Amino acid sequence: MSPNRALLLSLVVGAVGWATLWFSTDPRAGWDSLVYHKYAFEYAGLAPDEQDALSWDLFTRYGSTPLVLYVTEALGGENWSFDVARNQVRFALIYRMRPAYPTMVAAAYPILGTRAPLAVSAFAVVLFVATTVVGLLILAGPRVAVVATGLGIFNVLLTQWLVTLTPDGMAISLWAVTLTTGALWIAQRRPIWLVALGLAVLGLCLTRPIGVLAPAVFGLSALAAAVARGDVWRPFLAATVVAAIPALAVTAFSAAAGFPGFLDLMQSLPTLHYSSPDIADPIGWIVSNDIYQLRNTLLVGLLARPLILALVAGSVVGLLLSSKWWTAPFLAAFPVVLVSYLLHPSLTEVDRTLAPAWVSVHTGLALLIVLGSVRWRARLLEVADRLTRAENRIPLA
Repeated sequence: MSPNRALLLSLVVGAVGWATLWFSTDPRAGWDSLVYHKYAFEYAGLAPDEQDALSWDLFTRYGSTPLVLYVTEALGGENWSFDVARNQVRFALIYRMRPAYPTMVAAAYPILGTRAPLAVSAFAVVLFVATTVVGLLILAGPRVAVVATGLGIFNVLLTQWLVTLTPDGMAISLWAVTLTTGALWIAQRRPIWLVALGLAVLGLCLTRPIGVLAPAVFGLSALAAAVARGDVWRPFLAATVVAAIPALAVTAFSAAAGFPGFLDLMQSLPTLHYSSPDIADPIGWIVSNDIYQLRNTLLVGLLARPLILALVAGSVVGLLLSSKWWTAPFLAAFPVVLVSYLLHPSLTEVDRTLAPAWVSVHTGLALLIVLGSVRWRARLLEVADRLTRAENRIPLA
């Protein structure tokens, strides 16, 4: 199948997949939905009262019942409004500094009204499916593309974040685009893939914080190639530079615009989102929590979910089994996604923060299944051939 036909097919599969996931996923909104949709309706030109009312309506319609009841009780009968205290201005600015999702919702609002967030959710799913199908078709063939797409659509640990009415769906899709375009650049060395990589990282940086870590994926890949003494370290270095340009540009713009810097962001967890005074050593606080969670909570949680541990291990084997350098970004993505969590080690958000790692898991498992089956079949045919030859050498009585 040609890439053009695969793209058309993936658009249909993505649309059908989104509809299926949308009606089978619950909840589809969280606390972040309230704030991002308020800003979306602000960007669409609505009055403050309308912003609050419409964002609250989406939250109560698609949010989980326990969370909706909790927030409703906390409001004490008053209407919801995102009016933060003066000492929590940084909390509001954290949402402002990732404008991609609310801007997309605002752009669709004049046509779709309050259904605009659903359109962005659908776009995220279609983009994810199209990237997986077309990218892996070019890189590894149709069977790998089909298996990886199927794994993605049926993995609830990924799809619950892919369809949610928050920036997470777009972030996961753009993470997939980032890894895939980087892999295509390594496999084909066509400049168009570098351009696509830069645009993907730019969009990712404007969607979720993990975007600024994207250059590390290709930097680690370049380091691995240099250690292996392969010439491919140069294309990886080019990909690192291209990914770093939008990441540095967004970081510089955020600083110039007065958005929270690195140390301000590190204060968010220890101060309960700036509701208490800043602590003296936020980095030390984060590191100590990381060490505790790595030794206890995360390790115990992973051992308590042996299936996930087996899937991750199998995906690593599959990525290594391919013996192709284009798989390096998918392997390097594992530690980078983990670092993104360790920079904000909130146990209530661990599944959400680590969700982009499933892109690498699905790719590796698809390679393991397809390449493993091919090699196993070849081995069986070899054994059968040997047995046939042995039988032919047996003299007749």
